[in-house]
Amino acid sequence: MKTAFHSKHYIHSANTTLGPLAARLAGIQRWNLLLAEALPKEHSLILSHCHAVHADPTSLTLVADSPHWATRLRFLTPTIIENFRKYPEFAALKSIHCKIAPGTGQGALRRSKKPKMPLSHQNAELMLMTAETIRHDRLKKILQRMAKK
Repeated sequence: MKTAFHSKHYIHSANTTLGPLAARLAGIQRWNLLLAEALPKEHSLILSHCHAVHADPTSLTLVADSPHWATRLRFLTPTIIENFRKYPEFAALKSIHCKIAPGTGQGALRRSKKPKMPLSHQNAELMLMTAETIRHDRLKKILQRMAKK
């Protein structure tokens, strides 16, 4: 009699190559859930711009998608450490490392270039008038070129 093949059992089996990877993924998912609980509610927007990538008993490594979010995380480090220490596996947590990896957060997907604002006729004339009074040739040419666009 044949038994049904269960891929979930195969993936989580310690005897396969996928077992350790599945365990690592489960750990990362847990750290991110704990991070969501550790952050004060008013800072929950940070979660769409950062995530946990590594943890050991004394340190936690977080990755943010920009320097802005990494800085905000750094300001929250004491609060995050205090809240993480409530869990037995992080009772000895001493530090949080914030790294930057552009394009890793959900916020990176929403970014788009803003359309250029057209130069008004009046401003173009002012730029040409300014260019006429400037002695520096390169700057004069740049202003003239900008006024023509």
